[in-house]
Amino acid sequence: MRVKSLIFSFIVLLGLSLFSAPPVAKWDVIPLQRIKDVFNAGVVAFHEKNIEIEFFVNGTSAFKTNEKILNPRTGVKEYVFPFNPASYSNGKVILTALVKTSDGASMKLPELPLYANAAGNLGSPTNIWVDCENGIDYADGTESAPVQSLSVAIRKCGDGGTIYCKKGVYKVRRMGGGFNRKYWTTICPAPGLKKGDVKIRGGRPATDLVKFKDVDIFIDVSGTHDMVIGGEGTLRQASAWFDNCRIYNRKGAQAADTYPFGNKLKAYVTGGVTAMLKNGPCNATLIRNHKVLQIVSEAFSGNDMLVINSTVKGIDPGSDTEAKPALFAGCAITPEWLENIIFYGVKADDIRGNGILGVRMRNSAFVDVEINAYEGGFTRFSDKMENVFFKNVVQKNLEWDWHQGDVKKPGAYVPADVRAYGCKAKSMYGYPVTDGSTGLLIDETGITDDL
Repeated sequence: MRVKSLIFSFIVLLGLSLFSAPPVAKWDVIPLQRIKDVFNAGVVAFHEKNIEIEFFVNGTSAFKTNEKILNPRTGVKEYVFPFNPASYSNGKVILTALVKTSDGASMKLPELPLYANAAGNLGSPTNIWVDCENGIDYADGTESAPVQSLSVAIRKCGDGGTIYCKKGVYKVRRMGGGFNRKYWTTICPAPGLKKGDVKIRGGRPATDLVKFKDVDIFIDVSGTHDMVIGGEGTLRQASAWFDNCRIYNRKGAQAADTYPFGNKLKAYVTGGVTAMLKNGPCNATLIRNHKVLQIVSEAFSGNDMLVINSTVKGIDPGSDTEAKPALFAGCAITPEWLENIIFYGVKADDIRGNGILGVRMRNSAFVDVEINAYEGGFTRFSDKMENVFFKNVVQKNLEWDWHQGDVKKPGAYVPADVRAYGCKAKSMYGYPVTDGSTGLLIDETGITDDL
């Protein structure tokens, strides 16, 4: 079926210089890692002008680049700083970066704490073995004398150690380990096991800086409201890293109101799959090279989020005909802002709902995003909007809607510094074409017959 699509490019003037908006950028790095060898610290950054990034270590300039390259560590084309820990004393280092455009706009990235560990002596060197079926908790925790529970294993391995799990199903609820940890402690399968051999039943671990690697993490619930992994204390107080994990509800997506992470958990997701839950990895801080499959509602939502090189396939609300789930949904209430959202290299297929929904969004970017949805959905931005950059956003069958009050009333919506290039949608409405002297200028010169 051929559909008429609108390719639109727009800029906001509002009496300012043409390219006065700052760049949009984020670190593509999980903090507090111990770095023993040269580490490619990546930044994703977007603007219509050329970008140069100057990197600093402990306040001293260390590297400059104006070129995106493929980062072999992440598989992402980004601005890369080859950080060499051997050039610094062992211990915590603070990376910062100044992102500048060729027309003088700039922004400073927040501090990124890492550990220079060229000597390899930071954190616990202890490896503890755990066997949920045959272990004994008063054992030594060696391969031949494993402990039985994760709660004992995390105490024995120390801050930054590694826990090797033998085949079986483990409980993470109330695992403990404390909230004063400095280093990531890793929970992973014992050498020689295959994917799926180690399964962890979800809950609140009651610890900080735990890294789950190559394990299945699940819940088994129906007819209730539940999360797979939750945090403790205040909002995003505890951190967890999910590296190449499979996160799911055994009962299926339609069985319960389920989601991967609680809002008290600061989650980082690299690789792996989220499936058969109500939501995808909402509220996660960084999501890279991840797949979201067979969910019921939003794939992503929250504030201050980077989603990169990831795919979504199958958002279906099922028998709930009133539901309109979305690839991303975020909302801020005056005077707050929904901000620092970047989607880069994201593809969504088989979406029975909407695309991107944002209320009071600023300092965000959507680049190389493809959404294949069913007829009747939309992408909608409402209330105020400042410094949002779109490039190569393709939305088959979706309307692009600037919404405030009566969306079809001319002048109802006035964004600031919103630019888009190479974007396609079924239709676009809610703001009039103007003469370019103020507000939003829409270029309708490129009309195509299909996507």
